[in-house]
Amino acid sequence: MQIKNKIILIIICTLSLSIFNSNLHAEEFNISALEFSIDQKNNIVIGEGDVEVTDSEGKLIKADKVTYEKSKEFLLAEGSVEVIDVEGNILKSDKATYDKKRERIITYENSELMLKEGYKLTSNKILYNTIKKIISSDQNSILTDSEGNIVTVNMFQYYLEKNLFSSVGEIKIIDINKNKYFFKELHVDTKKREMIGSDVSVILDQENFGVSKESDPRFVANDIFMSKNKSTLSKGVFTVCQQKEGKCPPWILQAKKITHDKTKKTIYYEHATLKVYDIPIFYFPKFFHPDPTVKRKSGFLTPSFGTKTNTGLFLRTPYFWNLGSDVDITLDPIFTEKQKALMGGEYRQAFDTGRINLSGSFTYADQSIGSPTFVRKEDDVFRGHIFTDGVFDLSETYRAGWDINRSTDQTYLRKFNFWEDPGNSMTSTVYAEGFRGRNYMAARAYSFQDLRLGQRSDTPIILPLLDYNGVGDAGKYG
Repeated sequence: MQIKNKIILIIICTLSLSIFNSNLHAEEFNISALEFSIDQKNNIVIGEGDVEVTDSEGKLIKADKVTYEKSKEFLLAEGSVEVIDVEGNILKSDKATYDKKRERIITYENSELMLKEGYKLTSNKILYNTIKKIISSDQNSILTDSEGNIVTVNMFQYYLEKNLFSSVGEIKIIDINKNKYFFKELHVDTKKREMIGSDVSVILDQENFGVSKESDPRFVANDIFMSKNKSTLSKGVFTVCQQKEGKCPPWILQAKKITHDKTKKTIYYEHATLKVYDIPIFYFPKFFHPDPTVKRKSGFLTPSFGTKTNTGLFLRTPYFWNLGSDVDITLDPIFTEKQKALMGGEYRQAFDTGRINLSGSFTYADQSIGSPTFVRKEDDVFRGHIFTDGVFDLSETYRAGWDINRSTDQTYLRKFNFWEDPGNSMTSTVYAEGFRGRNYMAARAYSFQDLRLGQRSDTPIILPLLDYNGVGDAGKYG
């Protein structure tokens, strides 16, 4: 009799559970799990172990454990939770709730949203409105794209049907080149991979931009449009001057429109004005130059501006001229406040057996040659300098080269100090050297130009030198 009663009880429990599950499937959820427990009084079902829950729209919830309150139509999922919608977006968390009456899914600790377009969103709390198809958060969140660009926001809304991510407030982006972008408002089309931001300020990475640590390349703009191949700024202002609190930069380049064509690796400016201490100096209807990633493309390089004691304010507008894969020229005009303009430049060429570098500058300055006081004169005087070096392999074991440095007078390089200070003298060398067996031989000729004021500089001192070493290692020059 006892055994019969137990069998009847098991049949009743099984039928009850079957009826309960069929109601869940029909009305709200279909739940499967390794183990079930039922609280008949409070109408609660608990499923544990490889839990899968499917709602009427086809969303799938995976978890280690779920607790479903049927009267409230409220589902609690815990442990390795995954919410997968019909579009393929995946929402992961340690804990999530699904309020079916209000059609809201909320995830909590360690929330992560993987969008089908390849973006990843992380936050401590994410709200999914299943009626409006909006995923949002009022917590600090991070959006990362497939290329590794990182967007940090303090709130966001993601419109699933529009593939649109939006945020307002404090927004920061660090791109793959370590450039930092700051916005007040941002919209990202995750399908087209396009971005629009307003109230933009950008701090460019010094190394990637190709400037020294003493420079702070940056720009601000009203808004920016960024796509895979192009970035466009409206009403942008650019400078590389060192940033000092409470002080405006010595120079800025302001443009109505700035476009960075990433395919052509060129930056274009429309209606650009160069301002020095907020005073307009030059106007360019159109202006362009290669972007910092380009090493061998003809075009203007980034201009520079500053001030020096002898020349006052100066502006450099270098132009790189690519003549071939093995030869190029940089033209470097320099405009100064107190002196006449200078023309500088550098020529570089590589050969199969050697190379040549040639740099120099010249100006028709209104200073007398060798004048220790730099007193102005009415007569213009030609002044300049030349640096050149090169080396050529004569054979596998012999080579010849030179390193020649000359200036028209003693004061030129000090007065127009845009190049390395040579000190009290400059040395020029012509040489030939090589190995024969284990013997090293070299012949050199040195020339010294005395740059001390009051000394003769037009008669160089030439010193020949012969060197022989009979115990050197045999070798060859590459």
